[in-house]
Formats: sequence, structure tokens, C-alpha cells
Amino acid sequence: MRKGENQKVQREKLQKIGELALRAFFNFFPSRRRRNFKTPTFEVVLARGREMASLKKNKDKKVDVLAFRESEDFPLPPYLKIKNDLGEIYLNWDLKPRDFERLTFLFLHGLVHLLGFSHEKERDMIEMEKIEKKIWRQICFWA
Repeated sequence: MRKGENQKVQREKLQKIGELALRAFFNFFPSRRRRNFKTPTFEVVLARGREMASLKKNKDKKVDVLAFRESEDFPLPPYLKIKNDLGEIYLNWDLKPRDFERLTFLFLHGLVHLLGFSHEKERDMIEMEKIEKKIWRQICFWA
């Protein structure tokens, strides 16, 4: 398998996991569904560490995951022609697929950010971790 094919396979796996995660999230929080509900879309981007650092506001820290909610000025990779409902999740490809479980959990963290949660305060961080763990357990049940 060539390098680019490996990234494509990992992105496709994460997209499927994301669909399951969104289903779990909306099962746990039905009030968050829109009236005319359709599953929101998002994009997974696998980037090298230095690319991730260039996107990060605080460039001093190493970053494993970044989430950009849909807006007019978020970085849309050149190979994407359409915008997504939620936004984009950038994952540090330097983690490699050898640690796919960690990559998946980081992906879920980014997805929860796209759904409107943050961890600026300790209380918010605790709530976000609970949501991530709930989704993780549900995904493991379905998979």
C-alpha cells in the first residue's frame, strides 16, 4: 500500500466512525437535532506536525488535533470543492496509523468541538470528557 492510499484508508475509517459518533451524540442529546434533520457533514484532514503548527494560534505547543467550525475563512484544503455543515477536523498524521485508537479518540475530541463544546473552563472540560467517553462507549458497542 502506498503512502497516499494509507492516508485515504485512515480518512475513510474516521469518516465512518464520525457518522457513528454523530448518531450516538444525537441519541444522547435529541434536543440538539435540527427540525429538518439530516446528518451533518464534516471533513477529516490528516496533516504533518509542522502543517498543524502553522494552523495553530499558539505555535509554542505541539498539537495533535484542531477543529475548525464552518465559516467563510476556515482553511479549506485545495482538494475539497464543497463546504461542510460542521467544519473540518485536522489530525496530526505524524501519529501514524499504528496508534489508530489514539487517533480515533483525538478525532472524537475534534468532532465534539465542532458540535459546539469547548474546554476553556474546568467545568466545560469535565462535561466534554463525559460526552467523549459516552460516544466512545457507544461506538465500541456498535462496531
